[in-house]
Amino acid sequence: MVKQTFLKAWGQTEATVRLVVTYFNWIWIHSRKKNTAAIRANLAFAPWSWHDLITYPTLL
Repeated sequence: MVKQTFLKAWGQTEATVRLVVTYFNWIWIHSRKKNTAAIRANLAFAPWSWHDLITYPTLL
């Protein structure tokens, strides 16, 4: 029973970490650089919104 609980908790933790990393890279604007990590990597032209993130088409 303990192993099953741990696996459920790990799935939630993994989803939370992915959401935080995605927020940091695509939405969060750095205070000194005035842009996002995705803009600095030339992956985006402007900061994304939550709506952009949620509606982005994926393979899954």
